Amino acid sequence: MKRPVVPTILGLVTICVLAAAGCGSSGAPSSPSAVDSNASSSSFGSLDQISAIPAREGAKRAILCFGDSLTFGTTSRAAPGFATLSPIEGYVPKLQRLLEDELDEKLRMVNSSRGGGDTNEGLARLPNELRIHNPDLVLLWLGVVDVNTNEKARFTQLRENLVAMMRMIKREGAKVVIGTYPPMDPEGFRALAAENVARLNTIIRQEANAEQVPIAGHEIAFGNDPDGLLGSDGLHPNDNGYQLIAETWFEVVRDLDF
Repeated sequence: MKRPVVPTILGLVTICVLAAAGCGSSGAPSSPSAVDSNASSSSFGSLDQISAIPAREGAKRAILCFGDSLTFGTTSRAAPGFATLSPIEGYVPKLQRLLEDELDEKLRMVNSSRGGGDTNEGLARLPNELRIHNPDLVLLWLGVVDVNTNEKARFTQLRENLVAMMRMIKREGAKVVIGTYPPMDPEGFRALAAENVARLNTIIRQEANAEQVPIAGHEIAFGNDPDGLLGSDGLHPNDNGYQLIAETWFEVVRDLDF
């Protein structure tokens, strides 16, 4: 980044217990959530956010992981009579280990994510996250909430928002990588519009190519059959899925000059 780092991140501020709505509105049972004082409830009834990460002594470069509940790290575990969202080690810490081993240096990984957060919400909060965390690289992963709905998918709006976010990140002097989404299991109760993911990914690829932004192709990594990689809701990955997601980001990030 071109600006000096703002030294405001001293400790872990937020520990979140997830509500069940996650990415999309399913009407599934929810559980209480504890969130940081700066948070506000999303329109999907859940909020999962880590907006501050402890400073890592000796870390010279910062990566901002900016997204929804798939960035936060949640999965759906089946239990007798119902299924609930639970915290899980998501892709962020897995990616951090991969990168630090490869680069032989410490990195400051910031997980800035909201369950149920769409691209409108992301565009609104991105300027503050860039100002606070001053990242060298941003991993942008938003869009599925805009299209995983029983209502009309917001393809036009999400296209505009993703372009605006990519351009904003570049204006601030950071590099950006954008991610596509893995396929959903249409049998899952949170996969409200699994058929929309392919069009979402097409939009992400079109606009990323136009902006010359690298792409982490999660749909390619997962293939056409995500069996064994998703939780019971058909939307959120399980531990194996998050490991594959981390490896997919890693293959793109490892060769970047940031």
